[in-house]
Amino acid sequence: MKAHPEVVTVSRSREARYVVLAATLSMTFALVVAIAGCGGAKLGAGAGNSPTDVAQVTLGRYNFGPTSNILNHPYWSADATTPTWIFPGWGACAGWQITAAFSDGGLVSRVKTLRLLIATPVGTGQRKEYSWIAQDTRGNIHSLQYQELDDGSGHSSPPQKQGVAAGLRPRFVLPKASVLARGYTWYDYSDPGNPDGRTTRHRILSMDASVRGRSGLMREEQIADGNGDGVFDPRWRGLDCRRDFYWGPDGYGLYNMTVQMNPAGGFARG
Repeated sequence: MKAHPEVVTVSRSREARYVVLAATLSMTFALVVAIAGCGGAKLGAGAGNSPTDVAQVTLGRYNFGPTSNILNHPYWSADATTPTWIFPGWGACAGWQITAAFSDGGLVSRVKTLRLLIATPVGTGQRKEYSWIAQDTRGNIHSLQYQELDDGSGHSSPPQKQGVAAGLRPRFVLPKASVLARGYTWYDYSDPGNPDGRTTRHRILSMDASVRGRSGLMREEQIADGNGDGVFDPRWRGLDCRRDFYWGPDGYGLYNMTVQMNPAGGFARG
């Protein structure tokens, strides 16, 4: 069996910096999004979280209301009943696929969450991870917790809080719609030893992009600082890891992830 494309396989020391879907998704998306951060705790409840629901919770400077587990962002509408997203590979990634399944995530730091089960190709196996996300009252979508279920070789890790749930800077899957415009930039801060260190740069390249037969998409560039030098190399085969996410309007969500060029390759929703 041939190995998956090298761009999908990242070193374990850097895997914690992606979100697939946050998107994880960090999508990655981890992505992915992801595509996110890195057992013991009851899955879906979040380790050490109170079982008591509350009307509103404040984490950092962000408020989360009673419907924080229902996403109504202009570029991503979803709840626990949303059908599974399936992303068949194309180009150099043909023959593989990424999936994201939705469910109720319970409470993370007393915030109601939506949970994604994300499966991505890695090496000659499949990586599986949970990502707990929530939308604040301003409209920002946060990644609050992550758990590695299987790194592709059977290894798993306990749930780990992220962003404002961990008392750190926010980890946005998508910022509020009012700030999204060409050139808008935000960062992940995912190094526990350096909470002010920027680990991933997100930048909006276009609000009207076309890819794989669709147009009118928001194109987001994600670059993970793979060598830790504080510089985000935009080259597809440069020192860092670049992936471009394409988000559909009217709440459609993530449509395409381009993960390598020359030759082009990626994953698009079927």
